[in-house]
Amino acid sequence: MLLSYFSIFSGFTNHYCKLFTCLHQSIYLFSEVKNSYSTHIRFLRACCPLNFGFYDTGPSSFENLLKAFKLHDLFHTTRKPTSNLVKISPILEMARENSPYIHIERTLLIIKPDIINYADKIEELILQKGFLIIQKRRVHLTPEQASEFYAEHYGKIFYATLIAYISSGPIEVLVIARENAISILRELIGPQNAFKAKATAPESLRAIYGTDDQQNGIHASDSFTSAEKEIRFFFPDSK
Repeated sequence: MLLSYFSIFSGFTNHYCKLFTCLHQSIYLFSEVKNSYSTHIRFLRACCPLNFGFYDTGPSSFENLLKAFKLHDLFHTTRKPTSNLVKISPILEMARENSPYIHIERTLLIIKPDIINYADKIEELILQKGFLIIQKRRVHLTPEQASEFYAEHYGKIFYATLIAYISSGPIEVLVIARENAISILRELIGPQNAFKAKATAPESLRAIYGTDDQQNGIHASDSFTSAEKEIRFFFPDSK
């Protein structure tokens, strides 16, 4: 296994060993979604704390480090897991064990029907921000499925129009991961009300693509519990 490359470098500190374990596991983060080599570099750098030193040395030094460990070419492999589900759980377990040094989370992002034509541009921005796309699917929810997903809003004044809106056309659903993914994604999408987003966070996704309080273009999980629940809704076999 790849970890055999690391065993001969006994002088590395425990922190560096944790980093290389993260790197080793990330090589297997392939599904039906193809993540490029540069995407993996962004992901790894986003997940490395400052005391590893790679933020200061720059991407070229980071890539040279990969080459030194003969791992550079492995990022170009087309190898996939035997299942179409990405084996991300080892990384999440490692993050829990080694917190606060590495804290990788996964979260759910939905691109809503009215901006589905911008899905590629939004996904590219997500990758540029250091996220890795773990799984994705395009689906057209029935009103019944939409009602189940938004069950917590049942009885609220906007519930009927929300269900009609989210089931009006196809949506793009993505499971994405990086360090502190939930809070960083929430900041990236901006306030729920698109008018407020345009005023207070003009570069946020909802400011750019949203129309109003309801047709705000983007949904993102607001907590770890919500993320796990919502991921299981769209990807029931996800670990």
